[in-house]
Amino acid sequence: MKGNCINGYTFLKLLGKGGFGEVWLVRHKILGKEFAMKIIQKSPDSNINQIKNEIEILKQLDHPNILKILEFHLTNDKFYIITDYCSDGELFSEIEKKNKIFRKRNIIYYLSNITSSKIYT
Repeated sequence: MKGNCINGYTFLKLLGKGGFGEVWLVRHKILGKEFAMKIIQKSPDSNINQIKNEIEILKQLDHPNILKILEFHLTNDKFYIITDYCSDGELFSEIEKKNKIFRKRNIIYYLSNITSSKIYT
């Protein structure tokens, strides 16, 4: 979608910042529900059609352990991706924590939840 989606949301707090953009906790002004908004700076190398195709594929995913992409907008200089908000954070953040040891049992637990399959040990 083209257009500026920022007007439909209230920015609550910055959740994270990286080399390509930011992730904000936002509240939809009409629904009153909280979402995560990824704002990614376009680069001269950005292949808009490829990115739009990938977003459309991701929007079709329906799995309880994958954040759902709800909206995608682009402006002249940025991509905006609206997803469900996961207040518990990301698995990657858990792995990155200092002094956090992932043992075999932890890995099996997380993988079984991600894939929604039962693993017996």
